[in-house]
Amino acid sequence: MPGIAEAKAPIVQFDHMEYGMDSEASQRAGRPIPKVVPFAFIQPDKFTRLEYPADEWLAKKRQEAIEGKVSPDWVTRWEMQYAAWKKGEELPQDGIPLAACNFLRAEDVTLLKRHGIKTVQDLASILDSNLDSIK
Repeated sequence: MPGIAEAKAPIVQFDHMEYGMDSEASQRAGRPIPKVVPFAFIQPDKFTRLEYPADEWLAKKRQEAIEGKVSPDWVTRWEMQYAAWKKGEELPQDGIPLAACNFLRAEDVTLLKRHGIKTVQDLASILDSNLDSIK
């Protein structure tokens, strides 16, 4: 089994998910209202996907980093990724984010993201003949 320095960090994404009931909103509405909370979706390998409330999962990973079970660099990356996600600025898993490129205007970055292009590498992989279709 590789050590944490040799292992690859699992892919982590964040999104909202229903988790339990919101008792105050349910009482006001007179019907059950689900609580929607941030979740971490972890993919340690291509066959496994785990789901945990994001804040709880990150706290657990911080503790595991202190204990030497998880790379502190991974936890720092996940925390930065989570903070960016909460601001609506989700960081891509791999590659250079378009927003980090000083040769693109903010409007261009927004347009490209609408077409699923999130990194410089994604942009470079588009055929020149297909660039005209991005409007």
